[in-house]
Amino acid sequence: MRTDAEYKVQNPDGTMGKITFFDIPLDLDSIARHGSMSGSGAVIVMDDSRSMPWATNNINRFYAHESCGQCTPCREGCPWMMKLSTRILEGKAAPSDVDLLIEVANQIEGKTVCAFGEAASWPTQAMVSKFKEEFVALTDPFNACLPHTEEGREQNRFLTR
Repeated sequence: MRTDAEYKVQNPDGTMGKITFFDIPLDLDSIARHGSMSGSGAVIVMDDSRSMPWATNNINRFYAHESCGQCTPCREGCPWMMKLSTRILEGKAAPSDVDLLIEVANQIEGKTVCAFGEAASWPTQAMVSKFKEEFVALTDPFNACLPHTEEGREQNRFLTR
C-alpha cells in the first residue's frame, strides 16, 4: 500500500465478510462477535485509491464462477449479483439497481445447503452498506469506469475472460 494513502477497508477473511473496520482484534471470537468469520485467514487491506464497486464486482465474478449450482439461491443469485455489479461499473445501472444488489444478496444469505451462500452474499452486503455512495455515483454514466480511462482499462481486464 502507498505510504501516502489512507486506509479504506480491512477485512479479516479471504473475500470480505460482514465487518469492514479496524478497531477489533483479529482473533476468531472477536470476529464472530461482530457477525463475521475468519474465512481463509487472509486479511485484505485496501487504500483510498481502490474502487469498492470494482472490488465487489471482482468478488461477485469469483463466486458466480465457483458456485456448484446445487441450491437455487446460489445458482441464480451469484450470477445475478455479478451482472448487477458489472452493470453498475459500466454506468448502465439505475440507482435502484444498487438496492436490488443488496436485496439479491439478502435472498442468498441463510438459504443454502452450505456456507457458500453466506460467503458469497456477505461481501456485497458489507461493501454496499459501507460504501453505497460509490455504487450510486457509478449509476451516472459520466462517473462510470469507461474503457478509455486508465482505471477503466484496468477494471475491464477483470470483467472479461
